[in-house]
Amino acid sequence: MSNAQKTVYVLSDPHVMSPYLLVNAGSAWENHLSSQRKLLDYSADLFESAIDEIKSAKPDLVLICGDLTKDGEVESHNFVKGKLDELKLMGISTYVIPGNHDRGAQSNALRFDGDTSTPVATLSNSEFKSYYTDYGYSSERQDPNSLSYACEALPGLWLIGIDSGVNGVVSESTIDWVCQQAAYGRNLDLKPVAMMHHALVPHVTNANMFISTFVVNQNGSGEQSYESMKNRFIEAGIRVIYTGHLFIDGGGGSGGGAVAKGRNDYNEEEIEEQEFFCGMLEEENSSTSLW
Repeated sequence: MSNAQKTVYVLSDPHVMSPYLLVNAGSAWENHLSSQRKLLDYSADLFESAIDEIKSAKPDLVLICGDLTKDGEVESHNFVKGKLDELKLMGISTYVIPGNHDRGAQSNALRFDGDTSTPVATLSNSEFKSYYTDYGYSSERQDPNSLSYACEALPGLWLIGIDSGVNGVVSESTIDWVCQQAAYGRNLDLKPVAMMHHALVPHVTNANMFISTFVVNQNGSGEQSYESMKNRFIEAGIRVIYTGHLFIDGGGGSGGGAVAKGRNDYNEEEIEEQEFFCGMLEEENSSTSLW
């Protein structure tokens, strides 16, 4: 990477709900909304506002760390992709990775009309990959066992998008693949940077003990398996990883704000080559170490 500064915007967890999923407000919608911690009724407007600000700022790179949609609804993905297409038309490079709310069967994927709610279609894994071909999934280097991929997102920067699944479980084969991609990038003198949805380390004391899916793990137990995964990534040369899921901002948090929760829409980082390895995953409290 040259010494010229590059600007990267990072978003996470917008949880966008298409406006078309709310036909008429009523008890069904109000009951659903009252059970949520997210600002679903503002999610589309918040995401649109974030996209408009990105269009104005014209950063070099945009990363979105999963949970793009409320619950994987096709119509919500249509809304998100339409906004990403606006960035594409402006030449702003954008990459996404799925979160636990972005694909597969979701019981809360519903259309609301007065006092009734009806299930709606969601994206499968293969459909997610097809939808977001222009946002990471055109890469020739894709993991055959997950929706993980690797590519040169900026000159000199090797991006590894890690699919942490619905429950934050990353298989041993995918971990091996990630480490292989990091080595591949380093052999080309590229700096490996990763992003995934679930947190790599707990950002709240013992968070992984009371809710196992707060942090990524290999066996679904939520025990200390994240430690071995973290160490594998460090050994592979990954020094920066952006994550989401926890709605926590800052160096020890999610790297991207929870847009649909009313947190920061994004974090902006100025990347300079000589500072690239200043943020290290060895820091106990940081899975989103900054340059």
